[in-house]
Amino acid sequence: MRTFVLDTGALGAVGQGNAILARLLYGTPRDVDDVVTAIHRGPRLLAPALCLLRAGRERHGMAEHVAALEPLRIVDLDTTAVVALCGQLADMASDLGHAVHTAVRHDASIITPNPKNYPESIRTILLPI
Repeated sequence: MRTFVLDTGALGAVGQGNAILARLLYGTPRDVDDVVTAIHRGPRLLAPALCLLRAGRERHGMAEHVAALEPLRIVDLDTTAVVALCGQLADMASDLGHAVHTAVRHDASIITPNPKNYPESIRTILLPI
């Protein structure tokens, strides 16, 4: 199963109704069976909690909107993430570091409108906005 991490910029785009992310989240199902398949067998979409926190502070109502999206899983800030953010990722903004940690931990690509924010070793996918 393909796994993608939505960073702060991508979550902001979800809140603004970005068509590309809407297709990724929901596909174009023709009936109820297609919806179930899209949710349970489609790509796994992860939203690091610190990215959601920052996006939610930038746009009122964003956190509630994104948290209600069934295909999107919020990744908690756990002990290993905190240790990484205080250690090898300490030079990055907290939300970006949490996105990197999540991508590495889940062997995922980060969907972002700003791929230059990330080290070259991290797989990113440019999200046109």
